[in-house]
Amino acid sequence: MEYIYNSIAIFNLEELGKQVIASAMTDKAYQYCTHEADSDTLYVYFENTLSAGDKTILDSIINDGDLELDSAKNNKKKTIDAKTDELILNGFTYDSTVFSLSLAAQSTWTGMFSAQAYLTYPMAVSTLSSASYSLADATAVTNFYLTGVGTIEAVLGSGRSLKVAVNACTTIAEVNAIVDPR
Repeated sequence: MEYIYNSIAIFNLEELGKQVIASAMTDKAYQYCTHEADSDTLYVYFENTLSAGDKTILDSIINDGDLELDSAKNNKKKTIDAKTDELILNGFTYDSTVFSLSLAAQSTWTGMFSAQAYLTYPMAVSTLSSASYSLADATAVTNFYLTGVGTIEAVLGSGRSLKVAVNACTTIAEVNAIVDPR
């Protein structure tokens, strides 16, 4: 008797066999396979028709493969988040100079932008390498601030797009195929 599971996670067939053998099923499968042309479908073969209880046990073992897919997705999203954090901590470039995007720096840049009408110019700010940089006027402060915000939004947006692609994956192979090019 053949049981077919469509659109499943990619299984380690040896591990699947061990789980079935270790289970309480009375009729053990004699073959598990996928076909090259249809690698998202798992075929499980038995000598006899399964009892309702054995079918429930088999379904439980197969559906646990979805947990492997969920785990792969979560790991990929954590990797994407780590890369996003790294890119933000690398700062942003304004006028060929790199500035910090740490949370403290973001707070400073936001405060400076909000108070730009009351600042004394030129306004000195620190670069990522702790050098001094002068912002000549309120227009320079606005351009500086918007460049930083734009950098953060671009990095977060590209990370979001990658995570949407991960969420859409239906197999571990699809998850593994997603590469963060940033």
